[in-house]
Amino acid sequence: MDSIIGDVVPREDFEDTNDRAAFVGASQGAIVALDAVASGRRQVGAAGFVRRAPAAAAS
Repeated sequence: MDSIIGDVVPREDFEDTNDRAAFVGASQGAIVALDAVASGRRQVGAAGFVRRAPAAAAS
């Protein structure tokens, strides 16, 4: 993953955008964010989402 990101960041001129960059995705996006923050390479503002259970219908 680091080699891919290391190639894309300079190619797309993202060197100074860590405060404005986001990894987005479903479960894969959460794993990428977890890997980046757990290793100390990146800061994460928010990761993951818990869906609320649907409300019971009124009777």
